Amino acid sequence: MHSRFLVFTALGLALFLSAPTQAADSDPVLQRWSATILNTLPERQQGQALLIQEKSARRASHAWLGMSSLNLEQEKTRTSADFPVENNTVSIDFPLKIFHQKKVFDQLTQAYQKQVSTHLPYRQWQARGIARALMNQIENKQIHTQAAKRRLQQAEQLHRLVQAQVQAGESSALDAALAAQRLSQSQAQWQAAWQALLAQWQQAATWGIQPPEGEQALLQPLSPLTSKTAEVPEQPHIRDNWLSHHPLLLWLQTQTQTDVNEARSDWWESRNSTSIGLGAIRESAFDTPEYTLMTISVSVPLGRSPGEHVAKARWQAAENNQTITVQRTRLNLKQQWQQARADWEKARQLLQPANTQWQAAKKALALTEQSWQQGESSLRDLLLAQQAALEARLEADLAWQRLAAASRNLKQASGE
Repeated sequence: MHSRFLVFTALGLALFLSAPTQAADSDPVLQRWSATILNTLPERQQGQALLIQEKSARRASHAWLGMSSLNLEQEKTRTSADFPVENNTVSIDFPLKIFHQKKVFDQLTQAYQKQVSTHLPYRQWQARGIARALMNQIENKQIHTQAAKRRLQQAEQLHRLVQAQVQAGESSALDAALAAQRLSQSQAQWQAAWQALLAQWQQAATWGIQPPEGEQALLQPLSPLTSKTAEVPEQPHIRDNWLSHHPLLLWLQTQTQTDVNEARSDWWESRNSTSIGLGAIRESAFDTPEYTLMTISVSVPLGRSPGEHVAKARWQAAENNQTITVQRTRLNLKQQWQQARADWEKARQLLQPANTQWQAAKKALALTEQSWQQGESSLRDLLLAQQAALEARLEADLAWQRLAAASRNLKQASGE
């Protein structure tokens, strides 16, 4: 009987004594996934639209003829002596606000250019955020699925051994029932974990990430793995001025500044303006020499246009919204970073307790197996010890995964 237990003990301990895994730096996967996601983001068309708007604003800054008007007039009359008289008038009216046109639209052009320059970094940061979230979720499901697979392998091994003992008259029918029950539960848990992992990979596929083929590939960790005995990593390096370089803040600053300049240009176009007209009148009559007169005229509006008040209010509202949006974003980013840093520190502190618990569970399992071999413990005791060891191993693996996820979240919060 002792020789049969040696086989079970060696295989059983092999399932538990292998060390939990620690997710290390995952930059290669992050770079590949974020590059793929970048091409699927709906905002990818926005950059082209901004370039078109910038080009239009640049043209508008020089389109001064569009604000001027050409007036042509011809008058034909007859004198009392029935001689024909003809007057031809040509004039051009220039609104005085045309001298500010270049400045207004140059500022709008610059606003579009700055927004274009921040658009790609913002989208890249968005893509990295989605990629990091997917990596965190898939790694979590992988660890649960791997734990379910170990549980199933252990249950199958135990079921075969107990069946052999029952046939040899060395175990009871109750032991056989308990082993069969554990096997059935483990199979159900494995199927549930496997389907959850497949669903997570399918979610990644919606972003253009193709899931690998085969069970082993789907369970392959996304990040390089090291032993749990490795030193606990330090907090990811975050530059001191991370907030001023945050892609989201820079994008919102340029976006709201564009809104301000657009509102300002709308106000400028809605304004009535004093106009100056330059022209010439040529008069010819049958009985007098032809002559030409140079004319100058001034047109002064008597009041503001109805749309000017509304446009100016929108301009002022855009300026207020810019200040509020930027200040609120700064505050939110600081709070998110502080929360991400606290989450990382919490995950780091939970590593040691999880590993200590797993070490204790391994020792308890080894003692219980030895006691069961000697007939001093029941199969129920062994099943409980195995379950405790499995759960402790799972929690130790998850502790490392949570730390890796917290590191990614901290980098994302800092704009990296």
